[in-house]
Amino acid sequence: MKSTPLKRKPGPISSKRSSLKKKPPTAEKIEVDKERRDKDLEFYNKIWQSRPHKCVVCGVNLSSEMKTAYMDHLIEKSTHPELRYEPNNIAIVCIDDHGCKTNGFPKAKHQSLIEQAHKQFGV
Repeated sequence: MKSTPLKRKPGPISSKRSSLKKKPPTAEKIEVDKERRDKDLEFYNKIWQSRPHKCVVCGVNLSSEMKTAYMDHLIEKSTHPELRYEPNNIAIVCIDDHGCKTNGFPKAKHQSLIEQAHKQFGV
C-alpha cells in the first residue's frame, strides 16, 4: 500500500495573507509583566539562597547562578495561581528533569513530589 503525504490546508493562522494580527502590548501590560518578572525573580532568589543547589530529582549539582528554569512549580501556576509564590510548591530541579515534567513525563521522584504537593495543598 502506497502512502501519500498529508496535505495541509492553509488556514487563517498559517496563511501569510492572514488578516489576524496580534496587537502590540499596551504600556500598562508591559509594566505589569515587568513587575511580575521582578517579583518572580525576588521569590526565586530567596528560595535559591535557602536550599542546596542540587536537583531534588536526580541529585545533579546545579550551577552557582540561579536560573528560573531550575524553579519548578510542582502544582502549575497556570491552574493554581494562588500557589505561584508558595515556597513549598517549588522544587529546585535540573533543566532536563524540568523538561521531562513539563512535557508530561516526570520521573518517579518528581511525580512523588507532585503528589505530596497535591495532598499538602488539597488540590
